[in-house]
Amino acid sequence: MVHCNIPLKFNTVTESVISQFYLQHDMKSGSSCAEVVRSVLLASCDGSRTNLPDVNVFLDFEHAVPSESELQIYTFAEKILEQADVLLEDVKHYSAGASTEIRIAIQQPNNKDAQRGALDILSKLVMQIRAYYDLSQRIEQIIPLLLWDLCSGPLPPAEQLDTLQATCRQFARLIDFALLFDTVKMCTPALQNDFSFYRRAMSRESDGQFAIPLELANTISLFLACPTPMLSALITATTNFVASNSDLPVANTTDTLATVVQVCRFMVEKEENWERLSDQNFSFTMRVMVGAIILYDHIDGTGAFCKDSPIDIRSVVELIKTQSRNEEAESLLSALRYTTKHLSDGSTPKSVRALFP
Repeated sequence: MVHCNIPLKFNTVTESVISQFYLQHDMKSGSSCAEVVRSVLLASCDGSRTNLPDVNVFLDFEHAVPSESELQIYTFAEKILEQADVLLEDVKHYSAGASTEIRIAIQQPNNKDAQRGALDILSKLVMQIRAYYDLSQRIEQIIPLLLWDLCSGPLPPAEQLDTLQATCRQFARLIDFALLFDTVKMCTPALQNDFSFYRRAMSRESDGQFAIPLELANTISLFLACPTPMLSALITATTNFVASNSDLPVANTTDTLATVVQVCRFMVEKEENWERLSDQNFSFTMRVMVGAIILYDHIDGTGAFCKDSPIDIRSVVELIKTQSRNEEAESLLSALRYTTKHLSDGSTPKSVRALFP
């Protein structure tokens, strides 16, 4: 991704574009491949990048097997993802939580049995909520390790992703989990209501027996206050990765994320790929595409929506609207509208902002 003495394989269109770029800019052979590829990606810019070449890579998000060099990080991520699967099912069944017991306790503030009954039930639920928070912290730990392998290699982004399919699979599964968890969380107000009642009880009864320390309760309260806490963990981990690896060009990470978006688009947009995608994997790939755009928008200086972005937002939105079920499409478009950083910037074309009424 950084050095130019590595033989690169491009399709005919890409080779032609790169040749024209060299001629137009009189670049010498010592220029970096990353600069060339990025400049090609930025060659057009009105929100519909019709001359952006396709990335003809198919990522096997269902069955990719780790190579020997990937095995350690893959296994580490797998343990986190196994827990994520369990907790996703757990939060789906959280339902009303302790809403009934809390209502009774509020209506009968002097009834010690009602107060104790609510707190007994809440003690168990609070441990579930703590597990969600702990998982977000583990995600923040694993994301930089995955990004380092995906972004720091010597190959152009598409080839790097193709070479590290199993690593990319784990990264994609974490994006998918974050979006799915946050969708459920936003539809489960009892999570925040239950925890708020419990924390108030802790503040009132400083000498009481509680499941977690007050300081941790305050931290978890902030975690729950965020509408999309798992996605926020991904964003934090990604921005910290960029900030803490100053020797790695930011373009390595942004180009990798932009390529993930392109690859996902290629996978779901091209009819020849449909037989290789189950309905479940099709939706999975759509979510990964959106998640990668969100991460890109938070670490690129000008974001994913400006004229110079390598991401074809107009085509992404059209794909979401035409290829997703109504409820799923609404969720994905809301994620782009409300969790990105630069959509409302003055540099975002009006035609792009109009895609998100």
